[in-house]
Amino acid sequence: MTECLEDDHRRHCRQRALARQAVRSEWGERNRAYDQQATEFTRRLDELRQDFGAVYGTRDVIQDMKRD
Repeated sequence: MTECLEDDHRRHCRQRALARQAVRSEWGERNRAYDQQATEFTRRLDELRQDFGAVYGTRDVIQDMKRD
């Protein structure tokens, strides 16, 4: 009887350990996905800044400030 309980306990502990690993793995995948999204967003934002800066420069900003 005692051996049976010990086996059940070991099995239960292994199952819990596997569940924790699965959860960590899912969080790791989510974090990688968020990092990729943030990198892509930053890249697009930098492109917009470059495009906007090429069209609307410092001189234009100063002129607009003078008008206001």
